[in-house]
Amino acid sequence: MVASAGLSDGLVLYYTFNRDFGGVVADASGQGVGGLVLGAVHVPDGRCGAAYGFDGADDYIQVSRNPTTSRNYTVSLWFTLASTNHMLEKVLFSYNRRYLVETAFRNDRWCFITYALSSTLNSSYGAVLTCSDEIALPENVWQHVVLVVSDGTPPTARFYLNGQDIGGGEGLDVNAGSLGMFVGALLNDPANPPLANWQGMIDEVRVYDRVLSPAEIEELAGGCPAPVPPEGGPFVATIGFSTDPAGEQDVTEFYPGETLHVRVTDVDMEGCVAPMIRVVLRQPRAVVRAFFLARNADGSFTGSYALSGFREGNIQVDILAMCPRNPFGKSILMRRGVIHMNAD
Repeated sequence: MVASAGLSDGLVLYYTFNRDFGGVVADASGQGVGGLVLGAVHVPDGRCGAAYGFDGADDYIQVSRNPTTSRNYTVSLWFTLASTNHMLEKVLFSYNRRYLVETAFRNDRWCFITYALSSTLNSSYGAVLTCSDEIALPENVWQHVVLVVSDGTPPTARFYLNGQDIGGGEGLDVNAGSLGMFVGALLNDPANPPLANWQGMIDEVRVYDRVLSPAEIEELAGGCPAPVPPEGGPFVATIGFSTDPAGEQDVTEFYPGETLHVRVTDVDMEGCVAPMIRVVLRQPRAVVRAFFLARNADGSFTGSYALSGFREGNIQVDILAMCPRNPFGKSILMRRGVIHMNAD
């Protein structure tokens, strides 16, 4: 069974995970909402083609931006649990509280949890818990889960497991997200890493800016979708680090006093208004430096920075698209690399 063409209506994010772009994820919805892979492993045998595996410790995928401001939305994905031993609360998808899809094991029953509503009858924090003896989450078995949030009177949040309505709740308002969108984790505090990391596989992640009907949800749960055109690489194809702008572009070893030259080519920032690229250099508990790249006539971006003040060790290099007039957010993380500073 394949999903019908109607399931493309309102689709604002779609990660098929079918192609490995080397640390970034392409969006097949056409909205250009790429993602950055942190630790998760691309595996060929997913639910519908390839998927990503998460280790439950520190793996996640960071979505570049919130794809919609709609207060009516649907989140759909396939997942497996690698282990049910000591299974605490684990997150499949999140945008702070908004879009949150979380699992837990409480009182000998499996539960799905979301904080998509600002408050409910049983929680001032808006927790909607769906716990049931009928919810079975065996190890290493593909399951399909959907969260539907409707800004009605009253607002509601409901879960569907393998196409069947398993419950939900009502609230006073729909929460807004604020701390970044993630697959496989939740960010509660920007000063700390994401937490509640998923352990297992995730595939076919979709976000809609509308409420899907029960029939549409059942259709999604019934099988894999029809093939989509091959995704283009998200945002950028090539990033080069060098000590010589005319030389090799794959240098990762540097020495104090040398200059880091950065070149970004084959850039696709069609969805970004007034695009710029910013480079941020970080060492843990130490130096943070940032500089902008200049846009060239051929569409590439280039720039340089003198590497002074960095200690021996790795330097994290974040390449960010800056969209000053983008309503979905000013900064989009395109790539993350690492260079190494050697001793004198």
